[in-house]
Amino acid sequence: MIIIVIEETSEQGLNILSHELNESMDSIIIRLFNNKSNIPRIIWFDDNQQTIAVGSLWDSSYSGSNRFTDVHEAIVALYKNSVYLNRVENDHLSRVFGGFSYFNDGEDSGDPFKISSFILPKYIFFKKDNFSTVVLMHSFPNEGDGNSIEKALIREFNEFYRSISPEDEEFKIPSISNMVELTNKKEWISNVEEALRLINATRLEKVVIARSIQFLSDKQIRPFSIFKKLHSSYPNCFNFYFELDGDQVFLGASPELLIQKNVNKISTMALAGTIKRGSTREEDVQLANELLSSNKDRKEHQIVVQQIIDNLKSFVDIESLKIDNNPHIHKIHNVQHLRTNISAQLKGEISLLDIIDHLHPTPAVGGKPRTEALQFIKALEGSRGWYASPLGYIKSNLDGKFIVGLRSALIKHKTIHAFAGAGIVDASDPTKEWEETKLKFKPFLNALEVNYDIQ
Repeated sequence: MIIIVIEETSEQGLNILSHELNESMDSIIIRLFNNKSNIPRIIWFDDNQQTIAVGSLWDSSYSGSNRFTDVHEAIVALYKNSVYLNRVENDHLSRVFGGFSYFNDGEDSGDPFKISSFILPKYIFFKKDNFSTVVLMHSFPNEGDGNSIEKALIREFNEFYRSISPEDEEFKIPSISNMVELTNKKEWISNVEEALRLINATRLEKVVIARSIQFLSDKQIRPFSIFKKLHSSYPNCFNFYFELDGDQVFLGASPELLIQKNVNKISTMALAGTIKRGSTREEDVQLANELLSSNKDRKEHQIVVQQIIDNLKSFVDIESLKIDNNPHIHKIHNVQHLRTNISAQLKGEISLLDIIDHLHPTPAVGGKPRTEALQFIKALEGSRGWYASPLGYIKSNLDGKFIVGLRSALIKHKTIHAFAGAGIVDASDPTKEWEETKLKFKPFLNALEVNYDIQ
């Protein structure tokens, strides 16, 4: 058992208790998501753990150039003076979930996906390595000793869990009645040509521009049905689902890790350069070799690698820095990417969110130099919301993991707003970059069973 007492004031604290459930994760997720709800719900499936978070006991939102530091300090204050009883060794199960918008300020992404939004869930369900599911329960304490608090928390959870009645109708893929390209092909080509003009005439070396498509349904969309389809097709990606107010959901299947911190070790990756999958094994290998030998894609990729390294140098032990000698092929369901793994040991005290402040946006989703690239993106696109932004969680020991919010969509009522981008360098061809974005929309085209050919 775990009880964590967090003294927010002298009068009250926060208790966290681990409690095993004799129920499969599949059964739990159906119960929790096969119904409408007005409480926050989050799903986080990665390569080694499945996590579901429900409810909110605490939330935090900051904007401006100091937003990463402000959120970090708020989380530190939340966990300050924690007392751990019967703690499982090296297993910090309590965590705060959230994300940031792409830009520091000036966003109009709408509530709840603000410039930063983080919550401490009331209940967190875990499945790891096929072992039994564990639920964490968070609640302000009743008066009494640890045993009475434990009983109260379990009773409260059981009442909550029994009160949830899944709807009889299974969440089905919505029928799409229309599709609207918010940037058509002619406009896209013009945007790429303007980027190429700046690359040839200024310090700009690379810029990542994006476009979006709206999928419209005649009926209210049930986002969980789309998440299930994405996870089924992209199990090796980071599958995420953020429903913070019951009105909008931001979800996706991202292939890109931004940063993972484990004590004083950090891991990240450069993921840039894209080509389609082959219809046969032989064609798949041929396309992979084509990507590896592409001067344009190798240049685009190396810009990302070098910028990440430059951004890490100030706070890592240089001798501990490990970088793949050459990029390798990272295959997912519909595309292949160039990928370089990067890891290092921190040389001093620096928070996970301060590291993100140094990294975001990497040239994989921004550009180089950063300032010039962001100015161009802002002028061209305005707001990106949470697309291509840091999303993740922070544990009670302040370790955690953040990804880049790619292959993502914002869902509200009867509309799905999906995003895709492409990196532009001096050798880029506008039509080929258009084709690359078409590939990146495939996860949602397939999930929605849409047969439209995007032009």
